[in-house]
Amino acid sequence: MATAELDKTTQRASLLAALRTFPVPTISVRQFALLRGVSLPTAYALINSGEVAVQKDGRKVSVLVAPLLEAMGFSLTPPTGLSGESLNEAAVHSAYAPAIGEPGIDYGFDRL
Repeated sequence: MATAELDKTTQRASLLAALRTFPVPTISVRQFALLRGVSLPTAYALINSGEVAVQKDGRKVSVLVAPLLEAMGFSLTPPTGLSGESLNEAAVHSAYAPAIGEPGIDYGFDRL
């Protein structure tokens, strides 16, 4: 039984890390339930009560990630450099480029 709980904890941590590293606009209700640590019926009850920001497309319901992460206490500030300086748009794009299938900056590390 402890293995299944550890597995859920690991899945939750992985999902949270992925959402904070490579933001996407929405997630599924199942992913929301995993992230919040609630059952699927409880997740739908939270959605139906209006406590969770969602996007509806016909019968499909998706949970909006930005308001969810803010409600969980995670800031949505843009990434900064190692010394805290603001990064320019090109640097931010390069950081997220692999997630959207585009090439980033070639630093030449593979040629060392």
